[in-house]
Amino acid sequence: MSTPTLPAGVDAEMRMLAVSAIEESLTNPRTHFDQVKLQELVDSIVDGGVHQPILVRPLPGNRLADTFGFRRTGEPLPTHELVSGARRLRACRIAKVADIPALIRPLTDDQVLEIQIVENLQRDDLSELEEAEGYERLMQQPGRTVEQVAIKIGKSKAYVYGRLKLTALCQDARKALREGQIDASKALLIARIPDEKLQLQALKVIAEANYRGDSMGYREAADYVQRTFMLRLDKARFKITDATLVPGRPACPDCELRTGASPDLFNDVKAADTCTLPTCFRSKEEAHDSQVLKAANDRGQRIIAGKEAKELMPHSYDKVKGYVRLDDVADSPTNEPLRKLLKVELQTQGVVPVLVANPHRDGALMEVLPVATASELLKLSGEGASARSVERQQGISKEEEARRERERMGEKIETTWRKRAVEVCAQALTVADNAAQPVPDSILRILAGRIAGSLTAEPAKIIAQLLDVGTVDARAGLVEYVSQPHIQIAPVLRLLAMAPHLHYQEYVRPEHQKPDAIDANGAALQLDLAQLRKEVEKEIKDAAKAKAQRAADKLLKASIPLAPAAPAAGGAGVKPETGSKAKKPTAKTSPAARAVKPKATAAEAARDIAAALQAAEGADPGAADAAQSDEGHPRLRADAVASAEVAGPAAADLESAWNMAFPPHKPARGTASASSKDDKPAEHQMGLAVGFMAGQRVEVKPNATGPGAKYRGRMGNVTSRMGDRAYMVTITGRNGGMAKSLSFDESELEAAE
Repeated sequence: MSTPTLPAGVDAEMRMLAVSAIEESLTNPRTHFDQVKLQELVDSIVDGGVHQPILVRPLPGNRLADTFGFRRTGEPLPTHELVSGARRLRACRIAKVADIPALIRPLTDDQVLEIQIVENLQRDDLSELEEAEGYERLMQQPGRTVEQVAIKIGKSKAYVYGRLKLTALCQDARKALREGQIDASKALLIARIPDEKLQLQALKVIAEANYRGDSMGYREAADYVQRTFMLRLDKARFKITDATLVPGRPACPDCELRTGASPDLFNDVKAADTCTLPTCFRSKEEAHDSQVLKAANDRGQRIIAGKEAKELMPHSYDKVKGYVRLDDVADSPTNEPLRKLLKVELQTQGVVPVLVANPHRDGALMEVLPVATASELLKLSGEGASARSVERQQGISKEEEARRERERMGEKIETTWRKRAVEVCAQALTVADNAAQPVPDSILRILAGRIAGSLTAEPAKIIAQLLDVGTVDARAGLVEYVSQPHIQIAPVLRLLAMAPHLHYQEYVRPEHQKPDAIDANGAALQLDLAQLRKEVEKEIKDAAKAKAQRAADKLLKASIPLAPAAPAAGGAGVKPETGSKAKKPTAKTSPAARAVKPKATAAEAARDIAAALQAAEGADPGAADAAQSDEGHPRLRADAVASAEVAGPAAADLESAWNMAFPPHKPARGTASASSKDDKPAEHQMGLAVGFMAGQRVEVKPNATGPGAKYRGRMGNVTSRMGDRAYMVTITGRNGGMAKSLSFDESELEAAE
């Protein structure tokens, strides 16, 4: 507790005041008092009294109504108002202390509020939101600036701006900050989004736990917010200086929501002209597009949109078929866009570009020219080589166009036939007699072959060993094996269904590694797999425990000093050697001497072993130290007592450390036991549900979370299936960069067009 800094020139008086004569302030920013700490203060006051005076002022006239009206007859009337020291005053009331030391000063309302806020900001247990609200109240004082607040509290301007911005958090984000779901740094990222709905969207993604139970780190969260909610104004397709695009919204350079308007708050954003309100940005884009479309209609300009635009540009990375874009250097034969190369020719020849609504960017309008028109204009400008380059890049011969048309026709015929064939089969399977038929071996062999072909090397090798197929190329061997008509396919298919569950990997989400097919097969075959799990766990832990015990015993033995060496020559009762047979002292250390100085004590070794075993089991490494401390009250093993008499503290309790390192096993949430009932169809129980196939091209959806979140919108290929709904996908590297393999849930992927 410290005495607040008071305004200069204010007289003060120190004296004892009756606790009953002091009223608490209505402006005290502190609203929460920790009851445990308050009781500790009460106990301290009971034992030794109040050591630090409180600060009060004479009761102001505007407090008469609320302080005098509720007093009981005969009670003393209040004479002073508390300025600071609310905990001490409350503790004195609880301790039933009659008088309290007080510093009395005449202070104005503004002076009182400033003292209270500054004192409150110096508390150790101050939360980020309380701190932010304190700065906000300081800023509400007339003429107060951020610079003045920063100087008064000894912080930087950027720090004060950041804390002030936390007051812009929506209620859900404030709750998440109070409950520790997000920290202040990530809360600031959310608070800088000036829209409640977008704040909630960002909060959901940033606070969501990944498969390891961790939420986004700060850097990942900052990247997500900038990528999703901040838009570069230098890349806007509308005129950013136009203040008439959206009623009620200023021109972008004059907008207070631009990052450049608050450099101290957005010092992590490189570009100054960045919009933080995507809804306004999109509104201006729509207004601009509407203006362009109206002007195009007035001129009679051709506009291509909807289905026709999608046929010309099937994918976002495609060029516009048969056209070149005037403002995209990707369609230019030089490093400059075609509009700049053809500026004169477009005007002199009166050429009107065609407008195409980009089907992959919310209808963003692109001005394009037919390839032939662009080529002619380039020739007129003397750019004959550039004209030929454009023709090579975009031009398509009649033969090539005919060939592509035949391919498209064949693809459409084959796709339509397959779809209708499946519809016919589905209808036939609804007939009772057909539905009751067992699945034909031919279908089971197809499924088995596809599963075998999608297995990774190690599971394929294990299944191949079980079937005695050979393991040189296990995957190919399994595919060939299941195709043989004399092989009874149903048992093989059940084995293959369990293959993806053979390995449990820490970096893959637990929900993607549920052993559904193993549990389903165990239940169908009436096997007690739960008991088998317990036996395996005991076997592995017993082996590790024995190994740890042997290592500790070995080091414990090394820590016991050996018997002293025999006396040197010349000692009592021994005649020293003389002449040539006398031996000189050697500088080498004897084994006994070396044994006296072991590299590590048994206690240290036991702690290291326990920590290593805990790391293998995923336990807290600090538990190893706890197991060796006196506070843990370890239960000593009987065979270590004798050693303890020799080595003292070095005789560690390994069994206690072991029990800490290996707590009783709890099955993973959602993992079915061997005896559980599953109402899923048999195909799903054996892990045969088909979503994506190996080699299929997929796109990461916007709802991807965890490590896969940064790859939203990226393309990749399915490499293998890892569970009922999990797939390993290799994401294609950008610009020829290194590819990356990650696991995704089926709901986070969609088939690429």
